[in-house]
Amino acid sequence: MVSDCLRYLNRGPDDDFPTGLRRRQYPESVEDIAYDVDMTPGQDDALCRAVVRLAA
Repeated sequence: MVSDCLRYLNRGPDDDFPTGLRRRQYPESVEDIAYDVDMTPGQDDALCRAVVRLAA
């Protein structure tokens, strides 16, 4: 799941460090996706933020 998220990192034009994270577009709601992976929507958001910090 983490490696899949890494391809959604935003980077500056001349910068190797991520500046943000684009969320993948799903036909489901965030609540549905979080439920599918046994997480709360808040945990899903926290995971995405942690991936950006780790990749920086």
